Amino acid sequence: MKRVKLDYGHDVTITDEAFAQIEAITNANKVCEGCGNVYSSERPNVALNLCITCFQRKYTDQNYTYAGEHDTNWSGETIHWFVDPLNVVYSTTTGSRDPQRDWYYTLLYWGFPVPRTWQDGEETKEINYHLWSIEGNVKTDQVIFIKNSLDYGSERSVDFLSWKDGRTLQIDRRKGEGRRLFLAAKKQIEVWNLYVRVSSSVLLPKEMREQLPLLYSQEHEKDPMVYVKFFHPNSHWTWYATEFDGLDMFFGFVYGDFPELGYFTLTELEEFKDQLGLGIERDEHFTPMRLSEVKGLHPETPAVLLTPPQPIIVIFIDDEAQGEQNGRN
Repeated sequence: MKRVKLDYGHDVTITDEAFAQIEAITNANKVCEGCGNVYSSERPNVALNLCITCFQRKYTDQNYTYAGEHDTNWSGETIHWFVDPLNVVYSTTTGSRDPQRDWYYTLLYWGFPVPRTWQDGEETKEINYHLWSIEGNVKTDQVIFIKNSLDYGSERSVDFLSWKDGRTLQIDRRKGEGRRLFLAAKKQIEVWNLYVRVSSSVLLPKEMREQLPLLYSQEHEKDPMVYVKFFHPNSHWTWYATEFDGLDMFFGFVYGDFPELGYFTLTELEEFKDQLGLGIERDEHFTPMRLSEVKGLHPETPAVLLTPPQPIIVIFIDDEAQGEQNGRN
């Protein structure tokens, strides 16, 4: 016997044969709740009650690219892959409501082998494939670092190098050959992390990044253009960017205690917080102008750096208590 629930009615117990008939009718007549169309090979069912067209419309801000069917899960639901702009794979099933980021599927999609076991001293142990994290650019790098946290809530983890040619190597990044290999690839990983950071930056959105010229491209200009203005809302400190290396480094005019041309980084701007918790902001109303015009906005060098106001402490003294105190003296 099986139980079914029709719309908002009560559960009804029916025979196994009747349930099989209902199941067959349901599977043969599924439609997308977004558009009402029947699913097809061109319009597959990629999430709970959603076709691919309506799914991508729902998640249009994520800019997912459909990467096709992968496999079926333990309950027989089809697994679908989507790739985001940072090359990370998100998976859905025909029964899931939302896409899930999956590092294991990301490794498989980009052709990196995934270890099934790890060496704990003399003992070989199995690895939980749900608990991977990645350091490196899976799209362009030929070797990346991958880490498995072994168990949920575990303080232990194990590191591997994974090559696209099919090799994996368990390493200790703190010593020996593992340390040497780690340092050799560290620079690539740092560049990738900067790329991930700048790609999701609120302080420097995509349209601003695309507007800024590359570093050194205006070095021969006598009066270069300034494209972006950053400022601290609680002081006079201001940063005007003329060039950007595409990842982290700006060149421009810094108006602080001693106004000067120089380098500054997106990382520094994003991480700064003052005593009141205020960070650096971008002037959304700033219009690109020549450096000479920017300097004209700041004709004088400030003598003192403005600091957040300090609290004023006021002590109230009771007159009678003060009198008694003076009498004892």
